[in-house]
Amino acid sequence: MKTKFGMAAAFVLASAGAASADQVAYTFATAGGTPYCDGLVLDVTDSFASGQHVGSQCANPVANDFAGGLQVRGLGSRHLKWTVSTSDKANVPHTIEFYVVDANLMTWQVYEEDTADAVTFQLVDSGVLLNGAPPAHAGILRPVSGARK
Repeated sequence: MKTKFGMAAAFVLASAGAASADQVAYTFATAGGTPYCDGLVLDVTDSFASGQHVGSQCANPVANDFAGGLQVRGLGSRHLKWTVSTSDKANVPHTIEFYVVDANLMTWQVYEEDTADAVTFQLVDSGVLLNGAPPAHAGILRPVSGARK
């Protein structure tokens, strides 16, 4: 009995270690391609991603927020999209952000929720996706819902 359990445990551990993570990095940009100073750097394994929302403050690109998400296929969609949730504590301390990232079409959308009011998630920005993390102190500051109020 111990042998079977030990073999099963070894198989599970070997299977878990077999999945290797690839790192992807994207910079958010306007619909016209002007880069914002924020983006995502994610370690991707199968259908899961974890990493950071980087450069959300242009003047302080090291103020990163944790980010994580899943790959999903929407109704009627031909391909998978990443849904990534994060915060934006560097700009608005009580904001939750939800990104829909389409790496096939190289587009993105961000929905925000201000937890200090009764407004539900709302689309606040979208644009094109650029490969690579945003360079330090480059790009323009992306508007956030808290700044629009």
